[in-house]
Amino acid sequence: MSFVLAENAKVYYNTGTYSSPTWSEISNVKDVTLNLEKDEVDVTTRASGGFKERADGLIDASINFQILWNNSDTAFTALQDGFFNKTAVEMLVLDGPTTTVGSEGLRATCMVKSFTRSEPLGGALMADVNLLPVKNADAAPAWYTQT
Repeated sequence: MSFVLAENAKVYYNTGTYSSPTWSEISNVKDVTLNLEKDEVDVTTRASGGFKERADGLIDASINFQILWNNSDTAFTALQDGFFNKTAVEMLVLDGPTTTVGSEGLRATCMVKSFTRSEPLGGALMADVNLLPVKNADAAPAWYTQT
């Protein structure tokens, strides 16, 4: 049986350009969730035999995680700046390192939709981050496989 441990998955942001990316790992994260959900399109007609029929629609993606609150961490400040300055951040969420052929996941330029500070009593200060793909002149969001 083959499986991937979540602790070996990776989250990166691009510090280069789209055509020549420099993927910097965000190792300061925990509880990463890559949400992928399709819309359904109703294609029911009178010829559907009394049943609703559907077709696959658009894919809705979001990336959610917690990051330790650390103003000296460059990934943290890139996300914080993205939120306050309304600048997009290109992300790569993989099931393994970028150095491993076959690692796969979502590559998308994203807005930092939320950057919520969490202050649990007895715990570390965290930021709950929500990222959503945005329009990008370089490329649309895509499923990426490391070659």
